[in-house]
Amino acid sequence: MKIRITPHAEEQIRNRKLTREHVIQVVSEPEQIVTVSAHRYFVQNRYEKGGKRYLLRVLVEEGGDERQVITVYPTSKVSKYWRGGE
Repeated sequence: MKIRITPHAEEQIRNRKLTREHVIQVVSEPEQIVTVSAHRYFVQNRYEKGGKRYLLRVLVEEGGDERQVITVYPTSKVSKYWRGGE
């Protein structure tokens, strides 16, 4: 399935000093999927940076043969968003 990153998500990737490759990897191989609505969901993966744990959350909208990345953000509040405990 094709992955398209919206201009807003591209801006968030730049502003938050993330990489497109990391975002695409999370969309392609998520550790966890959290459903928002019929065609929208968050994919998320845990990672470490500077000895601290983070969660990269990517909001995806699926339609046809395409996954569209709506927004992306890292958070240190892993336990708030991770389902089923760490």
